[in-house]
Amino acid sequence: MAKKRAQISGQEFHGANILAKTTTETKAERGRDRDRLESRATYDMTQELKDRIARKATDLGIPASQLAMFMLCDGLARLENEEIDPTPFLTRSESPKFRNNLALGEWYWLSGDVG
Repeated sequence: MAKKRAQISGQEFHGANILAKTTTETKAERGRDRDRLESRATYDMTQELKDRIARKATDLGIPASQLAMFMLCDGLARLENEEIDPTPFLTRSESPKFRNNLALGEWYWLSGDVG
């Protein structure tokens, strides 16, 4: 008895694994992935802050990373224009890498260790 050949979208199928991952990624796609990785940054924050950003981003219908970038850009512009001043929240750091830390704590309505 001969095996039947499966039909996929009107074409014959000869036993290849249709669920196997294909590697048809182009050079341009690999470049985009590399560029995307280079634009990423990691910052320490409390889980509460991360959740608040995610909730607000969901409300706006945007990715949380875009909202975080918007807020970082806005905050940096305000810092550079001397509209905000972090110096009252500086505390001496014990790290040889940094002179100071920011002790924000409850001032920013955050719970947990943020500074």
